[in-house]
Amino acid sequence: MINLLPLENKKNVWREYRGRRAIVIGLVMMFLLLTGIILLTAFYFSSLWGLKPRASMAAEKDEKDRTVYELKLKNLSDNLKLLSGTENSPPSVVSVFEKVSQLKEGGIKIEAFKYELKSTGESLFRLQVSASTRKVASDYLVKLHKVEGIEDVIYPILTGDKNLTIPLELILVSKKK
Repeated sequence: MINLLPLENKKNVWREYRGRRAIVIGLVMMFLLLTGIILLTAFYFSSLWGLKPRASMAAEKDEKDRTVYELKLKNLSDNLKLLSGTENSPPSVVSVFEKVSQLKEGGIKIEAFKYELKSTGESLFRLQVSASTRKVASDYLVKLHKVEGIEDVIYPILTGDKNLTIPLELILVSKKK
């Protein structure tokens, strides 16, 4: 493109351009400087007045709730000790659960596992088991009868349904109270 401006006008245009650019840069620098000063004074006065950041307030709250957490942790450890049993007691819940879970074979799916201690001193496991076929279910029940620590397996009569969902009760060998 051909520039038809005389040399004097070209110099004026460049001078104006540099002046406007200097003004914009100056305004940006002034804005940054004022923002910094405002933030520094805010932090300075908050430290003078003793205001604490939210993170330290949360830490103090956690210290207050620590006793509650320790109590819950103690209850959990007591329950785990109860489940694992003692040396003189019958097989522990954990060991029987491990044995039952190791028996799992193809076509068997353990959906739920619940432990219950009756008032008579009898320990019960309640299993919710799904089997793909009747044959797989009956083989699994035979294997469950052979597990050490299980006294009896109570199950409903198996039908010829395609998708079997069998509620089982495993009665553990346990001392009567």
